[in-house]
Amino acid sequence: GNELNEHEKTANYVHFEQTPLITNKRGRIDTGDLAPQLPVYHANDLSSPPTSLSKPSIEGHHAQAFLLSLAFFALWTPQNLLAPNLTQAAVEFGYGNDTVARDLYLGSNLALASSVLSLPFSGCIGFASDAVSSRKVLISLTALVGGLSAIGTAMANTYPQLIFARFVNGACMSGSVPVVFSLLSDWFDDEERNAASSGFTAMMGAGIILGQIFAGCTGPSYGWRFSFFVSGFLTILLAVLVMGCLRDPERGGKEKVLREMMAIGRKYDRKLTWGQFVSAMTNHSSNCLLMLQGFFSNIPWGIMFVFLNDCLSQEMGLSVEAATFIVGIFGIGCATGGILGGYLGQLATGADRKFLPIFMAVSTFFGIGPFVALLGGHSYNRAGWLPCLYSFSGGCIASLPSVNIRPCIINCNPPEIRGAALTTANLIINLARGAGPSCLTSMISIWGVSRVDGFNILVTVFWTITAIQLALLSKTLPVDQDKMEKELASYAISAITNIGNDYCSLSHDDCNTVQNELFSRSDIGSYCGDTTVDGDISLFSIENQSLSFDATAAKQSLRFMSGALREIRGGLLSNQYNERNLQSS
Repeated sequence: GNELNEHEKTANYVHFEQTPLITNKRGRIDTGDLAPQLPVYHANDLSSPPTSLSKPSIEGHHAQAFLLSLAFFALWTPQNLLAPNLTQAAVEFGYGNDTVARDLYLGSNLALASSVLSLPFSGCIGFASDAVSSRKVLISLTALVGGLSAIGTAMANTYPQLIFARFVNGACMSGSVPVVFSLLSDWFDDEERNAASSGFTAMMGAGIILGQIFAGCTGPSYGWRFSFFVSGFLTILLAVLVMGCLRDPERGGKEKVLREMMAIGRKYDRKLTWGQFVSAMTNHSSNCLLMLQGFFSNIPWGIMFVFLNDCLSQEMGLSVEAATFIVGIFGIGCATGGILGGYLGQLATGADRKFLPIFMAVSTFFGIGPFVALLGGHSYNRAGWLPCLYSFSGGCIASLPSVNIRPCIINCNPPEIRGAALTTANLIINLARGAGPSCLTSMISIWGVSRVDGFNILVTVFWTITAIQLALLSKTLPVDQDKMEKELASYAISAITNIGNDYCSLSHDDCNTVQNELFSRSDIGSYCGDTTVDGDISLFSIENQSLSFDATAAKQSLRFMSGALREIRGGLLSNQYNERNLQSS
């Protein structure tokens, strides 16, 4: 019922005056400066836009993100806790004298329960991050249940209790990822998200590797259950701290493009339909290849997560501690390969877009050698330089292509499909990793091969197929990326044209110049790719935050962690100062 007069309507917009076009450092027109800026709104202003447009005033968000990353670290520690002491646990559950039953029940079946069967529940947690009013409560409860399930694993006396506890734990670990990145995307703007995403990704990987090392070091002395107790109590403690100290950020408050589009009354109105999704997954050559390689490449990774540590200690003659050390070296190699792969991937893309899939294909194929050498040679008496070299090089080379897969998916899909495409890729990856141990145990039972021979055969076959698929991607990816960029350019032109018609006084020639510039821009996807649907964080904007972990992101991550520690130190000093003032008064 409250209608605004023309003067009040006009007061809510900032009109453009006749000004020359602004160019960026590369001499191209900076289209970001053509959108009108938002005025300052007040809560009691009836003409104010939705609250998602207001800039969130979150103090200490680095410190809050650091606390959440610690909880994220603890939540992921149970992932591989059983691997170093698989045989010890098998003895307690009655499978010690039957290696086939050990690998089946404690290897493949537990992996299927935690990685595959739990996917519907972890998906519900992820989708709930877009629906619940408090994501702080959601991530706190997820971490709390994850900690309780880790303790439940340690207290399991029967196999059904064990597999149920691992099922719940797997759902909490996988379900926490979209919730964490949803919070992250509302704490940090687009200039900080890559650094923050890299930091959270590093904390997740560190939780998996350090948890496995801790279990390997304490298992022979304190038993396999001890590490699950420590992980569970640590996760519960951090869940309580997150519930008490974290504050929910405002949804969409850090989306720059969202504020600019909504300032002129426009939204990104292209929404995903089931027909579009099916067409993108079946008729899109690059998507088909990327999804298929995700399955074939992750079968061996699933086997490594479950059996590598136990295989080194049982078949290769190493002690549990030495085998765990080798796995730790493997983790360092994976981290190195992730950083190096992102950097080399950027160089390959800068030279020619078709070089990136070729680089991934070559590195995938050459990653077979170190694993075959590690498990196919003679037995080791200790963790000497040779097994360490094989382990480090295997982790490094095998990780070179993996960090470039998500950018490929994003680069060839428009925004309304990216979330569904990335989610589908994640489901396929988890499915493959859960099925990997079953493939190995099936080979052992059907053909009677040893665990070492079966592992080497599966790595060689599946990664060779993956390398062929990635080589074919070099033909399809540039074509599909060009097609997608043309679609985004058309949408951007339409938006800029509407700005010119409604709120802008640029001359006709200048507006034509803007349109021609949009067509010629090679980075048009970066201008349109971060928009969201209906003013909230959608699935694609959650997934979009974890793209790659390159050298630049690694440096930014260090600055991010440094900023978090400075904020925490400043907060402690401020509290001490306030307490002294209270005492003196």
